[in-house]
Amino acid sequence: AYATQVTALLFGNVLGVNTSTLGVLAALGVVSLLALAAIMRPLLFASLQPELAEAKGVSLRLVSVLFLAIAALAVAACTQIVGVLLVFTLLVGPAAAAQNLSTRLSTGVLLAALFALFEAWVGIALAYYTDWPTSFWITALS
Repeated sequence: AYATQVTALLFGNVLGVNTSTLGVLAALGVVSLLALAAIMRPLLFASLQPELAEAKGVSLRLVSVLFLAIAALAVAACTQIVGVLLVFTLLVGPAAAAQNLSTRLSTGVLLAALFALFEAWVGIALAYYTDWPTSFWITALS
């Protein structure tokens, strides 16, 4: 019984999502995006030039804690569906690829979101046509 719970925590179950979970995830996604939009300018300033941001009165600690809370909310919301391992793959892989292709922040964020969606959908499609699990394909694509 414990092995099944650990496997579900690590790898999740992408195909076992019900409608009510999708509603909760959509609401948490909107809350996360609104919170991120609210702290976007101070977060960007604190990320690029922390010393200057602190000299201008931006609380680095507050911005860091708020960003960590937003990231934690997103990870906690997605963990039961995609699993702990796949959450980090979807957080790091698309952002790293977008950073290599773009120097502008807005373009990089858009590319990272598109890459993550592409990896998820193509990973599900490849898992459907092969015997390999969905999480393997999404990670390999990332």
